[in-house]
Amino acid sequence: MIHMTGNAWICVIYVSTFASVGAYFAWNTGVKIVGAGRAAPYINLLPVWTVIFGVLLLHEQVSLVSLVGGVVTIVGAVLASL
Repeated sequence: MIHMTGNAWICVIYVSTFASVGAYFAWNTGVKIVGAGRAAPYINLLPVWTVIFGVLLLHEQVSLVSLVGGVVTIVGAVLASL
């Protein structure tokens, strides 16, 4: 059995509530407003946001491959939405 502190339980509740359920409802609301065809390309930006938050919150380093992949993903989402 794993011993979890109170802070760890708060983190689990936060991730399971806000990061999962909250993001799900926010995405569905956005799709309802702009339509599935316009929203679909932007789901591919999830890894880009993961890298951005990793750099900002965890001070991770961005590799050249991640940077190029992020640029290609952003350009692809923008082109697909035009």
